[in-house]
Amino acid sequence: GAQMLGRALVRSAAASRAAALLRCASTATGTASPAVQDAFEDKRKQDGGPLPVGRSWSASELRLKSFEDLHTLWFVLLRERNVLSTQRLAARAQRTYMSGPHRLAKIQKSMARIKRVLAERKQAIDAAHDFVAERAFAKEALMVRILKFKEDALVERHIAAIDASTVVAQARA
Repeated sequence: GAQMLGRALVRSAAASRAAALLRCASTATGTASPAVQDAFEDKRKQDGGPLPVGRSWSASELRLKSFEDLHTLWFVLLRERNVLSTQRLAARAQRTYMSGPHRLAKIQKSMARIKRVLAERKQAIDAAHDFVAERAFAKEALMVRILKFKEDALVERHIAAIDASTVVAQARA
């Protein structure tokens, strides 16, 4: 009994941690816990047929989403990816094929596209910051030129006034 269970657990752990988790939960309680079963459950429609699988999210669809929506979607996809990875590992441990392996690829594509959309947004924000900084620098340079121009004009008027007063003083003398 216990020795066989120990050997089975060692073999399962070497093959897959996910399969070991399921066996351990099943052996201890007679049935796996709902959380563990959820990771291994082959979801089916009421009529017994396979659950229809959707498509991956396109980048253009994701660009329309808010940051909060992308954040939520990321964690939904992360959970589903973990469930499918667990199913894949369990199938490997049982030396069978995972049902619908294309689902994992669709999730990975969607997650990569979310990362790309967020990178595009960061790039746009950085470009906007650079533009504002350049505009501020250009405005400051323009203000310096205007002040220099005003200062030069004031100095020229002052010199002209000094020259005029010198001419008048020389004329009186």
